[in-house]
Amino acid sequence: SAPADAGGGRQSMEQCTGRVLGRLLKARAPETQVGPAVIQQCDAQLRSTLAAAIRSGEAGGCTVESCLTLAQQRAAEEATQAYRAQMR
Repeated sequence: SAPADAGGGRQSMEQCTGRVLGRLLKARAPETQVGPAVIQQCDAQLRSTLAAAIRSGEAGGCTVESCLTLAQQRAAEEATQAYRAQMR
């Protein structure tokens, strides 16, 4: 059940990120807006994904709050890379 929860959380996060990137691409927004937009608009999905990863043992040794900053940084970096690739 835990791996399934983690997968569902990731899928939700990917869908949210995709929606945000789609809007930013359509608006031709500056790359600097990508990370903050994804972190703000996908906060619930990111927290859910992180909680599922903790439950499944993938993110052991932390709580949602203690690992949230790291998860936000990673999500912002990954979204920015995806945005950069789609802008080409």
